This record gives sequence, structure tokens and C-alpha cells, in this order.
Amino acid sequence: MFMRNETSFLDSDIIDLPRAPSGVAPEPRAALNYGMIAGTMVETEFGWQPVEALAAGIRLFTYDGGLRPLARVERSFARVAEGAGLVQIPGGVIKGVADVTLLPDQLVMIDSTEAEISHGRPTVLIPAAAFFGVPGVRVLTSDAVLDLTTLAFEDEEVIFAGGELRLHCPAPDGGLTALTRAPGSGFWDVLDVGQGRDLLADLFAPDLPEAA
Repeated sequence: MFMRNETSFLDSDIIDLPRAPSGVAPEPRAALNYGMIAGTMVETEFGWQPVEALAAGIRLFTYDGGLRPLARVERSFARVAEGAGLVQIPGGVIKGVADVTLLPDQLVMIDSTEAEISHGRPTVLIPAAAFFGVPGVRVLTSDAVLDLTTLAFEDEEVIFAGGELRLHCPAPDGGLTALTRAPGSGFWDVLDVGQGRDLLADLFAPDLPEAA
């Protein structure tokens, strides 16, 4: 049923993720912006599954497209230097979201009236690094090697992870793999880290918002 030959395991090399300067929005890089850390739970046609257990052909629930089949699943390993600043969101910090840890460049969907007021559209994407400073969100620093899985559909999609958290997934670009895609979207507006922090400051003051 599942097309295991469409799953690429890039485990021959360990890639070092560079440290971003404090307070500076990360520049788009050529790889590993969309990897999800092993253990991240995503909503599939079979219920909630760890991302590392998925294969091409499995259908996931998407934000605006119902169930969509995965076109590619790519696995990689990355060593994150101390100070790289993974985004750790403990369960309960955001309503409807369980424990989740994200790469700082991972794009997260926010849907709010504040976004429409400040950016002209109610639905935007922000880098996960923008969550630094939200009450309860932690900066996770470690020199451990991360087991990452990148999901790609025929077109870009937004999936559900850890409950109600919405994560952007890219579409493969021609002959390139999902791992070579820089952060970005051809459909939704993408805010930088500073803009994302300003938006979250409005959302999280004075009360915790619903998960976007």
C-alpha cells in the first residue's frame, strides 16, 4: 500500500546546523528548514502518528485540502550546536497543543484578526523562532544529533502537529528534494521573525490565545 521506494533516507552524513545570531532573523538556507524532529505527532488518516513512521502515499489531514497523500518523505540527521535555539513548546502553553519541539526556521500558520489588521490577511506563516519570548516557550540548546523527517506533498500544504499546531510543508521543486527548499510560500504571506514576534505579542497579551 505504501510506496517505500519513495522514501529517501539521507543518513550517510550528519549536517551541522549553524547558530543564528541572537535577535537576528535567520537567512533562508539551502537545507533542513522543514525537518520535523522524531517524535513529533502529526494527524494522518490512521490517527496521530510519529513523523518518523510515515511513508509516501500515507494521507495527512491538511488545513484547507482535507486528506492529502504524501509525495515524498525524506529523513536526515543534523547536529545542532549549543545555542542553535530549538523552539520547545511544552504542552498547555498553547491551548490544544501538546509538547512539540521545532527547528527555528519551521513555518507555523497563524490565523487571527490581528494578522488581518497588521498585514492585510488573516492567515500568515511565521518562523517558529518568533515564539521565543512567548510565556512558557523554551529555547532548547543541545549538541545532540537530531533525527529529522521532512514531509512534502504535490503542492505546499499545512498539516496538524501536536494537536492544533499548524506546520507548513513544502512541495518538491522540480528535480530537487524537499530538503533543498528554503523557507517560503507561493500562497501564504510569510512574516520574518520580528514581524512574527510582534504579532504573537498581540495574541498572547494578556491571555493565551487559541492555537493558530
